[in-house]
Amino acid sequence: MNRCKQRAATYLVLLLSFAGVFRSNAQSKTDSLIALLPQLSDSARIPTLNTISVQLGFKDIGKSRQYAEQALEISRTTNSLKGEAESLCILCSIMNQQGQFSEALDRCQKAEVIYEKTGNKKGLSDAYQRMGMVYSQQGEYPLALENLFKAIKIRQELNQKVEVSLLIENVGIVYFRQGDYKLALQYFEECYQSYQQQNNLAAASKILVNLGATYNRLKMYPQALEANLQSLTYFEKTNSLTGMSIASNNVGNVYFELKKFDKAISYHEKSLALKQKMNDKRGIAVSMRNLAEAYLGLNNLAKAKEYIDGSLKIAEEIGSKEQIRDAYDLLAKMYERTKDYEAALRYEKKSAQAKDSLFSSEKTQQISKMRAIYETEKAEKETEIAKIQAVLDLNKKDVAITLLNKDNEIKNTQRNFFVVVASSLLILSILVIYLYKQKQKSNDLLSGKNIIIEKSLHERETLLREIHHRVKNNLQIISSLLNLQSKNTSDAFTQGAIAESRNRVKSMSLIHEQLYQEDAMSGVEMKAYMERLAGSLTSSYGLDTDRIAIRIEALPLLLDVDTAIPMGLIMNELVSNAMKYAFPDGRQGTILISLNEMAEELKFTISDTGVGMTPASTDGQSFGLSMVNSLMRKLKAEMNITSGQGTTIEVTIRDFRKINTPVTS
Repeated sequence: MNRCKQRAATYLVLLLSFAGVFRSNAQSKTDSLIALLPQLSDSARIPTLNTISVQLGFKDIGKSRQYAEQALEISRTTNSLKGEAESLCILCSIMNQQGQFSEALDRCQKAEVIYEKTGNKKGLSDAYQRMGMVYSQQGEYPLALENLFKAIKIRQELNQKVEVSLLIENVGIVYFRQGDYKLALQYFEECYQSYQQQNNLAAASKILVNLGATYNRLKMYPQALEANLQSLTYFEKTNSLTGMSIASNNVGNVYFELKKFDKAISYHEKSLALKQKMNDKRGIAVSMRNLAEAYLGLNNLAKAKEYIDGSLKIAEEIGSKEQIRDAYDLLAKMYERTKDYEAALRYEKKSAQAKDSLFSSEKTQQISKMRAIYETEKAEKETEIAKIQAVLDLNKKDVAITLLNKDNEIKNTQRNFFVVVASSLLILSILVIYLYKQKQKSNDLLSGKNIIIEKSLHERETLLREIHHRVKNNLQIISSLLNLQSKNTSDAFTQGAIAESRNRVKSMSLIHEQLYQEDAMSGVEMKAYMERLAGSLTSSYGLDTDRIAIRIEALPLLLDVDTAIPMGLIMNELVSNAMKYAFPDGRQGTILISLNEMAEELKFTISDTGVGMTPASTDGQSFGLSMVNSLMRKLKAEMNITSGQGTTIEVTIRDFRKINTPVTS
């Protein structure tokens, strides 16, 4: 991979992270609004607080968050759904900039529920767009594109051309991060021309940052430098800290590619200082990584090590997969430079593991394209699996026959040796020399066979990982199709049934996703799986986690797939029942999910502090509970239900299989 592609720490302007354009008198307007706050009623304070938060967004991210959280608190107190949704969206962008991706998604998903409930299409598009940008930061590119295309469709229906242009630019950012720089350049140039036609100087100046970064990746260095310096000049005039930090970073990147390392360091230091002032953790990690690489170019290994260690620490803290991968890449190059090949190899392996964690986002491409070829892949899947199995069986057979023949050859040689020994000492001496050479040759052959075996096993693991990946993708597409079907029906019962089916598909998809992302290909780490499934159900039912707490108490057991899938489906049904029926009328409480191993049995317990069993939750004729009974028979399990102050369901499983691979909690 060439150095241009490896240098992934380019920063792009994520448009609409904060709505609005900051002009030279923006600070005076902000101060006037702050002074006006004590005189306003609660209903008037909410939009004013949100406006202040937006205006501070590119200058003081900490204060911006404080004002947005105040607006959210007042909105909930006064039951202002519009104000609550707007505050949640602003907080999503702030948390995304601060590297708090899970919290950012949680805020936007809550806003999405409110906008759908109130029929606010413009707000719904805004929520989709912000979620798309969070997924893009995480490296979840298919999800990013899915949400951005949803937002574009709504804006086109509303005939909002300016907003459509901004969204198309964000799509270009996703393609840039996927490494499709030519396609990203097409989107950015289209938007730049559109902004000029609209006489939108602010947007046109900001997109120069993205054009400059793309030119840099395409090795068009003069164009890259010109675009980035123009955008830097604009951001300095408008006093946009975020814009100045991004443009400075990208100017430094161009000078790095031109091998002008001193100039690159100067601009990266400016970018780092601005990011530290804003407490932009992801931006700090990016700038520190770029400084480390520039110092490595100057062969200043001590400075390079200092900065890359700092970048890796922050990247691990915020869970930024791309920055972790880039840090490992640079550490491997650094240790290779010092001829510490053992350390270089160690970090090269860590980099490969980090890249594997981005497997789905690097392999999947666009969700729209995947839907178009879904039926073909489904038909090919069974054929591919059969071919893979046949190849594996053939390889195993060939290796076994070769080893058996070699073993027989050695035994025959040894038998001949003992016969010849009895003949004479002279012949014995000759045979000893002969056998020594033969054994040396045999060892060489065996070493070669061992290499073939290891290669076959590695190919098997790769193929199995690809199978799990394809199964997970197909299940995700099924879930998306169910979601589309749900939106095409107005019958509440049908929508509920489809939603439950999506949750069941999701419970199986999570298992296959976990299998191809982890080292233990044959087993599922149940504690991590249960936490992810509980989180998925919480999001699916829009559960208010401030009102109903979810607790997981489970041993880090590694179970085989045939045990994990039915257990996941059982958990899906029982936890869904608790979420739907245990806490009516705004009741608060806790749902506890536990898994323990006792005397060669698994104790799988789901309990809640709700109202106890109701006819709706114990209807034995429902599809869900019928499926639970069928799955328990498969696991040779028994279910015990106690109800009083809440409900406890204990499932005792006797037919299960653990994988011996050690698991750490």
